Amino acid sequence: MKELSLPPCITALGSEALCDCTGITAVDLPKNLSIIGKEPFKNCRAMQHLTLPDTNSAYCLIDGVLYTKDQTVLLYALPNISAVTIPDTVHTIRKAAFSYCTQLKTVRLPYAVRYIPERAFYQCSGLEEIVFSEQLTGIGKKAFENCCSLTAISIPEGVNRIEESTFEGCSSLCMVGLPESIRVVRKKAFKDCSSLKKIVVPKHVKTIPHQAFYGCTGLKEIILPRKLKAIKPRSFSHCGLARITIPAHIAELGNHAFAYCKALREVNIPEQLSHIEWGTFYACVHLKQIHIPANVSYISNDAFSGCPRLTELTVAIDNPHYCSLGNIIYSKDMTELCCAAGGITAADIPKNTTTIHSKAFFMCTRLQYIRIPDAVHEIPPYTFAWCKNLHSITIPAGITEILYGAFLGCTSLASLFIPAHVQELGEHLTEGAPNIHLEIDPANPWYCLKSGVLYTKDKTEVLAVSPSVTAVRLPNTVRAIKKAAFFGCTKLTTLVLSKRLTSIEHSAFKGCSSLTDITIPSGIRHVEPYTFDGCTALTNSILPPELNRIGNKAFRNCTSLTAITIPQSVCHIAPYAFEGCTQLQQVIFTSVNLFYYRRGNTIYKKKEYPEPPSHGSVQYQYDGLES
Repeated sequence: MKELSLPPCITALGSEALCDCTGITAVDLPKNLSIIGKEPFKNCRAMQHLTLPDTNSAYCLIDGVLYTKDQTVLLYALPNISAVTIPDTVHTIRKAAFSYCTQLKTVRLPYAVRYIPERAFYQCSGLEEIVFSEQLTGIGKKAFENCCSLTAISIPEGVNRIEESTFEGCSSLCMVGLPESIRVVRKKAFKDCSSLKKIVVPKHVKTIPHQAFYGCTGLKEIILPRKLKAIKPRSFSHCGLARITIPAHIAELGNHAFAYCKALREVNIPEQLSHIEWGTFYACVHLKQIHIPANVSYISNDAFSGCPRLTELTVAIDNPHYCSLGNIIYSKDMTELCCAAGGITAADIPKNTTTIHSKAFFMCTRLQYIRIPDAVHEIPPYTFAWCKNLHSITIPAGITEILYGAFLGCTSLASLFIPAHVQELGEHLTEGAPNIHLEIDPANPWYCLKSGVLYTKDKTEVLAVSPSVTAVRLPNTVRAIKKAAFFGCTKLTTLVLSKRLTSIEHSAFKGCSSLTDITIPSGIRHVEPYTFDGCTALTNSILPPELNRIGNKAFRNCTSLTAITIPQSVCHIAPYAFEGCTQLQQVIFTSVNLFYYRRGNTIYKKKEYPEPPSHGSVQYQYDGLES
């Protein structure tokens, strides 16, 4: 339906009466209409025509804008208006009145308007100028969200708060004048104002809220009030700040507060701060030095991760909780290693250190050598992840656990020796480390290594594979292939799986870009998500006859796959299971599949067998299928 003419008997149009009627273009309102609720045309973005008889006693229509008869309340503006002159008699603007008026360029608010309601100018992408009334006392949340042509704002004295997302997405906004009357700024107030260069936060503001200036990539200078108490999570993430002075009274610095501030070179940690949360300065790639004051009692192990130029990381000598040595932060007694500066090139850990925290060396991209003392018994998750220049590491004989992703992305690491006492190995052991060669002490009673494949001692599980292997034949004792076991084995061309295999976990063969064909054994019921993601040479995949499910992106970017046969038993094909399979031209169902059928280049879910509640789409379209 594109046009709607309401009959004369209609006297009231309720709140959101035509909500989400996105195809409607014209509405004729009746002459007896006396009540119009809130947002009657909400999200009717295609509306172009609105008519109302002049004889209507309650409302009037002027140049595409709907008012009360006495022109004191502005209710609604057609999305296609390009100009508006609001009568001086108007004192109230309804919620979302100008939403989606994308051609509107300039608006002057009458003197009597004291409040701009929620979403009043939401998505007015062409709005370049807004002139506020001097009587203005408030602006509702999202009032100017995504007004991406707005260049300057001067908020009058008397407005005491900036609400949630008020100017979010105003990507051309380069100047904002905030009055001293402002006491509260809500979350996301200026999020993604990428052209904003400088802002002075009024002196009465006590908190910079969550994501307040997130994504302000052009922001070079911000002056914070002297009595500011808190900077909440992600407040300045992805900003263009080169330096910032954090006020002395700050007691809270939220997680990722300055994450991805890639131009940040100078920052002070205030004396009263007690906690430095996770990711506070994550990926501040130009940050060179940090000094931790005496009052800091907690430092997250990845507070400074991803700062490759951070070469000076020091702690006040009178701090009772932490100390620093060689630009690495330790507990005061040096038994615990907490975190390292991202710019260090080598680390010689003291002999009395017994614990290394997870992510302690995460993204120390210049680290080349490290010596771990004998007193350490565990390498926790992500300890050396993405240390891309780490060439060598000696694992002490006393190590009992090497956990999840400990050496993830160590692209220069040539070898990894697993000592005899290691009894727990985490997943993703060799992921992203294409040059690593696995070795293991033959005396290890829990694991063994054969032809580059790391097994449990009884050879029932495959945990990891050296990326350099070209051919693997798994013994029939193998029942399970663990998560990402073959991840990144780019030279693997031949693979024969165990006939007794019952489990292939998530991402097991992801990135095996030379693997050409695979026969999945009959014991497998599920092809888990990302199992063959990025197997670009895979031309043939034989699925077992009793397979039940094909997971999300299971065959994503298998660009050489031209045909696949789906067994009759398959009851679930996840969305994007074959995403990026640009050569896939033929999908064959064995016999009659009870759950799916194909028509043209689309596979449909049969309605009599509805999708399980946790899954969404009921149809799947594949890139290369011929219609």
